[in-house]
Amino acid sequence: MSKTSNDEAYEKGVNDGKDGNPIGDLYNSASKILDSTQKDEIYQKGYDYGREHRHDSDSEPSSSDSDTNNSCFLTTACIRTKGLADDCKELELLRSCRDKYIFNLPSGSSDIQEYYKISPLIISKIKSDANSTQIFTEIYNDLITPSVKLIESNQNFEAYNLYKNYVLNLKDKYLA
Repeated sequence: MSKTSNDEAYEKGVNDGKDGNPIGDLYNSASKILDSTQKDEIYQKGYDYGREHRHDSDSEPSSSDSDTNNSCFLTTACIRTKGLADDCKELELLRSCRDKYIFNLPSGSSDIQEYYKISPLIISKIKSDANSTQIFTEIYNDLITPSVKLIESNQNFEAYNLYKNYVLNLKDKYLA
């Protein structure tokens, strides 16, 4: 499976945060005040998430299924419904939009962090539903396909709004 360097930075941050200790937490807190790159900021968000969930066993955003990445329902939808690879055109385009466009919006960073916080929980709820394949197919058809078309048409803001509203609807449906 192919992951972007930002995906890897976030997952490394989560794992380091979960495995961390008070000295590591202090070091990472101090490093927040230094200038950092986008990758460093994503790592830090992952670390913060991992530290907050250090003792949780059901919120780990790492692959436990052979066919999906449990931290991203977009990846799960592509792989489960279409048999696409983790580095398929759709996911690479969505990741690029996330990294180059959404991350730079005023609320983009917090939206990305929220997504990675709730996505594993949404995936778990969907997988426990008898109609999970249909639900992931709807996510592919109603969110991924239109978002890709919008991004390809250079309508990133519209793709972002579609994504944000869809995520909020899934959150309300599965986590309320």
